[in-house]
Amino acid sequence: MTHWIENIANELSKMDVEEHVIASGTSISGSIHIGNSCDIFVANGIGKKLREKGKKAKTIWIADDHDPLRKVPYPLPESYDKYLGMPYSMIPCPDGCCANFVEHFEKPLLSVMDDYGIEMETKSGFEMYKSGVYNDYIRTSLERVEEIKEIFNEYRREPLADDWLPYNPICDECGRVNTTYAYDYDGDIIKYRCECGHDGEMDIKSGNGKLTWRV
Repeated sequence: MTHWIENIANELSKMDVEEHVIASGTSISGSIHIGNSCDIFVANGIGKKLREKGKKAKTIWIADDHDPLRKVPYPLPESYDKYLGMPYSMIPCPDGCCANFVEHFEKPLLSVMDDYGIEMETKSGFEMYKSGVYNDYIRTSLERVEEIKEIFNEYRREPLADDWLPYNPICDECGRVNTTYAYDYDGDIIKYRCECGHDGEMDIKSGNGKLTWRV
């Protein structure tokens, strides 16, 4: 009986592609442990197995550091609740030893990858948005919003609002990303309102926002 990693690699080997890209990701919500880093080990195993089979393959890991802080992780002080809703990439380091919150919690993981024989290319969601990597995907999601809503509504108790858009700008006023609601757009300009009371506009090329979860 073959291991499931090998079964996946066998299936991928049948694909006519120049190079396999095995992607994994971790939300940098606090200390990274075996529970939320297991994607890395799975992706690495598949990539290695493909290479053993003579296929060209690389493994990438994306730090989901543009996600909002939803709760204050242990052992940070309760005072960090003022950053709730803000992207991890914009929160300061809790001990003042790193550039920011993300680097503080990312370093312990990245420092042991060689010890585990993990071969991966690391990427930052924040940097990818800022550099424009996702811009065309954002435009596509806006153009095809009706199809996206139709799919989502199949699995929702309450249908999404008619003006819902699959994008969350970072509020210019309060800096939060999970309290904004994008309701209209014109080209690359997104119109949004925030629970803090602010109404604003944002250019997707600024990188100051993100696609909603699952999009």
